Amino acid sequence: MKPLSEYTREELEAELDRRTLLDGYNPDFGDDKLCVCGHTYYRHFDTYDDMEPVGCKYCGDCGTFVDPVGMSEHDEVRMRRAWAAQKGQFDEEKYNDAIRGLQSTDDPRLVRLHDRLVWELGVLREGKARSGRD
Repeated sequence: MKPLSEYTREELEAELDRRTLLDGYNPDFGDDKLCVCGHTYYRHFDTYDDMEPVGCKYCGDCGTFVDPVGMSEHDEVRMRRAWAAQKGQFDEEKYNDAIRGLQSTDDPRLVRLHDRLVWELGVLREGKARSGRD
């Protein structure tokens, strides 16, 4: 796999569209394909709510389906660290660690996860500042 900096925007978007479910349920993708969390593709959608993407309904670790084919062990660790940062009480240091880890990956499947964490961190910081907590 080549470094992220060598991908064109079109290549990144095509890879992300192929590998993730962020744009919604794709009945042609394959319901029984496994996510890195170990659960099947269709389990990441709400079958009672027009197949809205809800993350894994069984483990709650992942916010989106990620096809593990070809993913390095280091990138799986980075992704799991990002998922852990999103769970539980807000911990800015966990978010920063996860974001730094995702910045060092060459896997285009993790770009949206990185961007999501950066956005969430900004929202959480803003909420913390408004409430006057340190």
